Amino acid sequence: MTPNSPDHQENVVVISDTEPARTPMRSGRPYGLALAVVVLVGVVVAVGNGSSTEPTPGAAIDDIAVGAAPTAPSLGVDPLVELRGPALGGDTGVILVFDDGLDGLLYVDPDHRIATRRTAGLQRQSRRTQLDHVGDYLVVGGGTEQIVSLSTRQVSSLPPSSYHLVGPDGTLWLVDLQADQRPVPIPVMTKLALDREVLLPPTESAVRGVPTAVVGQEVLIDTPEGLYLWEPVSDEVRTVTTDGSALVIGTWGPQLAWCPHECTTVIIENTAAGSRIEVSLADELGEIDHTTAAWSPTGDQIVVVTTEAVIRIADIVGDPQVVVLTEYAVGAGAPRFVAWDPLGEYVYFATDSPQGRLTGLWRSDGSRLGTGTTTLPFAGVSGPFVVLESGRAGWLVGEAMGAFSECPAPSTVQLPEPKVCSFRF
Repeated sequence: MTPNSPDHQENVVVISDTEPARTPMRSGRPYGLALAVVVLVGVVVAVGNGSSTEPTPGAAIDDIAVGAAPTAPSLGVDPLVELRGPALGGDTGVILVFDDGLDGLLYVDPDHRIATRRTAGLQRQSRRTQLDHVGDYLVVGGGTEQIVSLSTRQVSSLPPSSYHLVGPDGTLWLVDLQADQRPVPIPVMTKLALDREVLLPPTESAVRGVPTAVVGQEVLIDTPEGLYLWEPVSDEVRTVTTDGSALVIGTWGPQLAWCPHECTTVIIENTAAGSRIEVSLADELGEIDHTTAAWSPTGDQIVVVTTEAVIRIADIVGDPQVVVLTEYAVGAGAPRFVAWDPLGEYVYFATDSPQGRLTGLWRSDGSRLGTGTTTLPFAGVSGPFVVLESGRAGWLVGEAMGAFSECPAPSTVQLPEPKVCSFRF
């Protein structure tokens, strides 16, 4: 398929016709990158508590435009929304949660075209915010760890850590990497339930390296010598691979996906059953970005982003199939991050806000012809994002509605103090 063929163009979002070509991803190991964060100061992301309020109805279209007077638009019937409809062409029933790239989070309701920024007013350092959806909770990390209950709307803080990992049983593992233990640290792990009950007190790892995932009841540790699994209770260690260039793609339950350094073959190991499956990609699909893969909620498929396409590897347990969801067009902002909806029916992928102005967003039902696209007129994707059911997370969007001019694009304007602001797009 050629880049200029009709089939190639139908499932892409052209964000800027003058944007330079996608920069090839670095294929270096994650070990050095992960270790570097221990000497950097994290950002505090305050999610905040709040409930939706009903603004003054009947706002005119001009009141919603950029630079308009700060007249609150209606959350009910709005001429602009009626004219344009849902951003992805139909109701999705989801709320998208992004790291806004500066000092907070960006919540997006694509069905009602409303975005809400929640910020702590703190300048971002060089640390990426972590976002995870675990059961009833949204887990936010990045210097401080917070959990937000979607049902009670309560926000709880966890002990500070370098970062967190999510176990397949819904537990949290806080990772403490000591900056004075360079170049190879001895990590200290603390296991917590989501109600903050300590399930495993701070325990020093038997392996020097950087914890990257929890596989079953074991912690996967990336070292210069390869990948190892450490069981904290028994303190036993077993080898996954002695390939020092191995790259971790992602985990689900006992399943671990990784690839050799060139990352054109996905190796999926069931660490409980001791089985291994290898899936090789066609040469024209390029190399996998090992940092942006996403397992489906059921664990039977995984979506990866390569230098040339977004790919779904389906039927992993049976006969693995490689399905190309979309390829990139010349001048388009290439997809960078992926996330599944909670039911595993749709997968979303987004650009990382090229030129700091726009965000390309895709929604796919898992087949190439089933992909819908849109362009969000603001930045706000600077890391992995999560997809929540709007019935449970709709309260996160729509508070403090105002004009677009009162809630500037997060990629360029840092709000001077903790604030919540919402706008239509």
